[in-house]
Amino acid sequence: AGLRPGDVLTHVEGHPVATPTGGRALGAVRPGQRVRLRVRRGPASREVALVAGRRPVPGEARLRYVGRMGDVGVEVYGGREADVEVSRQGSEITITVGETRVRLRQEPASGTP
Repeated sequence: AGLRPGDVLTHVEGHPVATPTGGRALGAVRPGQRVRLRVRRGPASREVALVAGRRPVPGEARLRYVGRMGDVGVEVYGGREADVEVSRQGSEITITVGETRVRLRQEPASGTP
């Protein structure tokens, strides 16, 4: 949905989350349900729609990053204790797990200089 660390959730299904109605709407979201959120990033607000995932089970690998590189989806999972860090700069994604680093770079299509 394009959410980033630091985004502030302000509304769920049109209800302010800081109200009883908004709190109930947020608590009622179930896995697989499509939900509309409003988030604030800095001074700007925007609406996003997403499909809720299931809550993680304690000790289970958690989804740490979801994104795309060209036409390839990228998902990074890590256990509870895993030190997983994902950063993106331009067309390069760097995934660091402990002392291991993986770099994904988008290359020009074949036949393109």
